[in-house]
Amino acid sequence: MADISRSSIDATESPDNSIQILIADDDPVVLTNLSQGLRLAGFSTIHASDGGSALDICLRTPPTIAILDYAMPTLSAAEVAERLPPVSRIPLIFLSVNGDANTVRRAIDAGAMACLMKPIDPSRLVPIIWSVLHGFSVLNALRAEAAKLTTALHSARTISVAVGIVMERLRLTEMDAFECLRHYARSTNAKVADVASAILEHSSEFNQMLSALDTTRRNLRRAV
Repeated sequence: MADISRSSIDATESPDNSIQILIADDDPVVLTNLSQGLRLAGFSTIHASDGGSALDICLRTPPTIAILDYAMPTLSAAEVAERLPPVSRIPLIFLSVNGDANTVRRAIDAGAMACLMKPIDPSRLVPIIWSVLHGFSVLNALRAEAAKLTTALHSARTISVAVGIVMERLRLTEMDAFECLRHYARSTNAKVADVASAILEHSSEFNQMLSALDTTRRNLRRAV
């Protein structure tokens, strides 16, 4: 694996040096030019001269953003992107000598948030980096919201099925079955979704839980 060099500027020179950029290219001239230009802009940089080294960096010490040459030894930029697990997801910019639509489309499909044609002036790259970082932040927020919605939908389905089981076992209406679940969850300091999951899993405490729910039902009727 190729040697990896690190360079950074002093924190007093720019407030942006907390942003670390991986530059991966098998052309040492490209590495030097981009690194020097981005350091002058206040960024910290890491170098890799092949795809394998780039992937190793992303997995061990993920940078803030990675700029990858489209065609590198050992692994291409697309292969690096494909091997990054979701927990190691970082914004990617691909560089290519080809600027045709097919190359750009393949880069985007592989996970790049931008595909730029080489050679590129570092001064032109800076605003693109900020744009990609902002877009990545927005994308992560959307992913988090989607995950919450997925969890909520799963919980709703689980509760719905559990309510059906309680309705059938205790011969209750849907509303009464849900109220039993809700009160039982409250009395045991548990979430309704967790109680519902336990019912669906038919845990060893399933019969005891049904008995407790039946007691809850009787207590609720007395309170009316």
